[in-house]
Amino acid sequence: MKLQIFAGLSLLVFCFMAMGQDNDTKLIMCKDCSYSESKKLAKKYAPSSQCFKSNPSGSMTSGTQTCHSSPRKVIIADAKGNNHHAFTVRHYNQGTAWLELAIERARLNTTDYEAIRRVNITANNLEKLASELENELKGVPLTGRDFVIHSSQPQGFRSDSQNAGSCPAYISDAFDAVYDGKATTRFSEAVNKKINRESKAPSKAFMVKSMNGDGFSVEVSGVSYSGSWKDVVRVFNTEIDWERRNPDVPASDIPDYKVVYGLTWNDRWGVIEVDVNPLLTVLGGVSLSGYGKAGRLQGLDPCVEREFDKYLRNEVTHSNNTSSGGDAWDNQQCEKHYYWKDGTLAFTVLVPC
Repeated sequence: MKLQIFAGLSLLVFCFMAMGQDNDTKLIMCKDCSYSESKKLAKKYAPSSQCFKSNPSGSMTSGTQTCHSSPRKVIIADAKGNNHHAFTVRHYNQGTAWLELAIERARLNTTDYEAIRRVNITANNLEKLASELENELKGVPLTGRDFVIHSSQPQGFRSDSQNAGSCPAYISDAFDAVYDGKATTRFSEAVNKKINRESKAPSKAFMVKSMNGDGFSVEVSGVSYSGSWKDVVRVFNTEIDWERRNPDVPASDIPDYKVVYGLTWNDRWGVIEVDVNPLLTVLGGVSLSGYGKAGRLQGLDPCVEREFDKYLRNEVTHSNNTSSGGDAWDNQQCEKHYYWKDGTLAFTVLVPC
């Protein structure tokens, strides 16, 4: 009887560990990853461990704790071929404080192959969509008239920006596209109407739970895969360059203003989500993410400052910095702090007091 209980317990533990492995699979799409490179990469995805005190009333030390983890399957899949590598990443010495990491070769099953297939199909179709959208946008003026993605029923962007003072309208249009939200909404509507018009069943073209340039998730036969790209160039962005659509823009100003939208497939809602890509979007010659990283800026173009003033909360405070020469008060500088919508500091500009 004791033997049967032990055997049953062992089977239960084994099933639990197998379930933990099968339902926590990492899938990395890689270009030209060798076996040794793949093994090193798999090591980065070691399963998390939990440690408990062996004596609840005692202190927590290395000698009085037990640690456990469930094995994880890691697949390094060849994005261009079939040279895939699979590993089981586990810890030995379960129940002790000294877990030992081990990486063992594993086999791909039919579910794994199906997940890889779905990721590749979705990536190719999403990339094709982004390319088609960008081609349709090329040469289309976005200032002062409608933007339409070809459709039997027009829908698109209408720019209502007026040239205020000496500031070109395309600068205001670019900021509107980033911060106003209306341009993004209209573009999102146009994108999804295009998908539904050309494909009656988008889920057959986009066969994963979610996907964008950062990564993806896919579920096959109850097994969930969370994944990312390594050394694989995937372009799921659509670029709108306002300056190139305005014949009055000096060539020297290009590409100081462009807005790049990133596309994300969301299977839950069956739609393509559209968001501004902060790394690739450029306002006044600086990437949108660069403003947040720049800390103190010596100054902003007046037209750029006017637009930031319109969309971001700001306040001016005195600075201890003064420029050399002349009257100290006349040359005193103040700091103009800009804040994101969540209240965190975006960046600071030095301005005359």
